[in-house]
Amino acid sequence: ALDMFLRAYQTALSGRPGPVVIQLPFDIQNTSIPDELPDPAPWMQWRPPAPDPAGVAEAAALLASAKRPLVAVGSGIHNARAWDELLQFAEATGIPVAATATGKGAFPEGHRLSVGCIGRAGTGHGNAAARRCDVLVGVGTHFTDIDTGGWTLFDIPRCTRLIHLDIDSTELGRAYPAAVALTCDARIGLEALRVAACEHGVREQGEWVSEIAREREAWQRSVAAQCQSDIAPLHYARICSDTAAVIAQCAPQMPVLFDTGHLLSFAPPFLQCSSRHVAHNGFFHRMGWSASAAIGASIAQGNGPALALLGDGSFLMGGVAVATAVEQNLPIVWVVLVNRSLQIERELMLRLYGREAFCDYRRTDTGELWNPDIGKWSEAMGAAVIKVSRAADYAPALRAALERRAPLVIDVEVSLDVQGYRSIWYPYPSDFYQSWKPGPRAAAD
Repeated sequence: ALDMFLRAYQTALSGRPGPVVIQLPFDIQNTSIPDELPDPAPWMQWRPPAPDPAGVAEAAALLASAKRPLVAVGSGIHNARAWDELLQFAEATGIPVAATATGKGAFPEGHRLSVGCIGRAGTGHGNAAARRCDVLVGVGTHFTDIDTGGWTLFDIPRCTRLIHLDIDSTELGRAYPAAVALTCDARIGLEALRVAACEHGVREQGEWVSEIAREREAWQRSVAAQCQSDIAPLHYARICSDTAAVIAQCAPQMPVLFDTGHLLSFAPPFLQCSSRHVAHNGFFHRMGWSASAAIGASIAQGNGPALALLGDGSFLMGGVAVATAVEQNLPIVWVVLVNRSLQIERELMLRLYGREAFCDYRRTDTGELWNPDIGKWSEAMGAAVIKVSRAADYAPALRAALERRAPLVIDVEVSLDVQGYRSIWYPYPSDFYQSWKPGPRAAAD
C-alpha cells in the first residue's frame, strides 16, 4: 500500500502534472504500517521525453519558410520551468511570443518580442498577430475556447500551419490539426528547436516585428483611458495596471494569482507581468481558488510574500483561508474587488437574454445591493484591512500592504458599470435573446 503512495507522487509530478486520487479500502486502512518506510528514490527516476529529431528538423524547415511566425505558450512552460529556454529561442530566432491566460509570466511582457496575451481578453496586437501568422509554434497549450476566442482566432490549417509541442500526446491535434506534432518536454523541445532553427537559418522577420510594434503602440493608446481611469468606484483595468507597476517596483518575482470571473476579462491584457510566478487556474474556473492557493505560493517561496486578486463572489467562497494565513503568519495580500454581483455572468446574461437573474446580491426586503462586510470579516479572522474607494489611493495601499509583510486584505470598491474588456466576442448573433428558441429537450421539459 505504501508503494501506491510513492507511485501516486510520481504520477502527480511527472509528464503532465496534476492531482492523483488514492482510494483506500477498509482492509488497507486497518493494516499496520511497518516501521521502515520504502526508499522513495527509485520511484522518482523519471526523465522528461525529448522530441523526435526528424520532427524537429521538419519543424525548423517550416519555420525557415515563414514570413510571419508566432509562438503561443501555455502552462506547459511553467510546468517544465522552460522560461530561460523560451527566452533564448525567441531571441535567437526573432519570433514574437504570445501567451494564454495560464501562460502569463512565461515570457517577460516588457520584452520587445512579447505580444502579451491572446484570446477572448487578449491584447489588440496579440490577437492581430495570431490572425495573421503563417506558422504558429504552440508550446504547452491546449488551445481552449477562451484562448482562441471560441476557436475563431487562428485559421488552421487554411492560412496558418501549426507546430505543436506538448508533453501530453493526447493534446496534439485535438483542437487544431498540426503540420508537425512533437511529444516532448517544453524545455527540452524548445532547446532542440532553437538549435535546429539556427542551423536552418531562421532569422527575425523585421517587417513582421515592426508591424506588431506599431499595432502595440496603437492598442496601448486605445486602452490608456481605462488604465488611467479615475472613476469611483474603481475601474478593473486601473487596478490591474497599478498592481503590475507596484509589483515590478517592490517585489518583481513574487507569486501573483488572479481568480476567475470579471478579472479574467482584465488581468490577461492589463496585469503586465514582471514575475514568472503568475498563476490562473485555467479552464476549470473554480471561483475562490486563489484565496487558498496564495498560502501554498507563499510557503513554496519560504514563507515569502504572495498576492491574490479576486472578486467578492470568489472571496465569499474561499476567503476563510485568511484565517489559516493569520495562524501561520504568512505575508499574503488579498486584493478583493467588491461590487456585490457576479459581474461576468451578469454582463453575459444582459447581452444574450436582455436580463439578468441571480447574479446581483440583493436583499429581498429592500432590493438594495448587499453582501457581508469584507473588511469586518477579514478583521474577525485576524487580518489587517485597508479600504480603498479612490483610484489614487490604490497603489499606495498596495505598496503599504507589501511592506507590512503580514496577512492583509485590501477591500476595493469597483464599478458595476464597467463592462468586461473583450478583444473577441464569441460569435453569438446580436439578437440572440430575441431569436433564441428552446430546443426539443427544453420544450419537452
